[in-house]
Amino acid sequence: MENRIKDILSEKGLTAKELSSDIGLSSVSLYNIINGKQKASANTLNAIAIALDVPFWQLFVAPESINQNELTALVEFKGELHKAHSIAELEQLVERLKG
Repeated sequence: MENRIKDILSEKGLTAKELSSDIGLSSVSLYNIINGKQKASANTLNAIAIALDVPFWQLFVAPESINQNELTALVEFKGELHKAHSIAELEQLVERLKG
């Protein structure tokens, strides 16, 4: 799943090196997470969200892209994050994860 960490760093005027230092993660690991070359645990993503002072979900969805009448759900299952944008997508996701 694509993340917005690079965008948030830019918005906040921070560097990946500063963030990696703040959360105790190597610069290489953070670079790989930002660029989708490495999956991050929910704990690591939570630490990133806290360090960036944003809600967890904003690591994946820009606040301005949220329509108040639509659903955006992030589901962690067996260490992987999955995103759904509607009730129908969420139901399909649940069925896929059950099977």
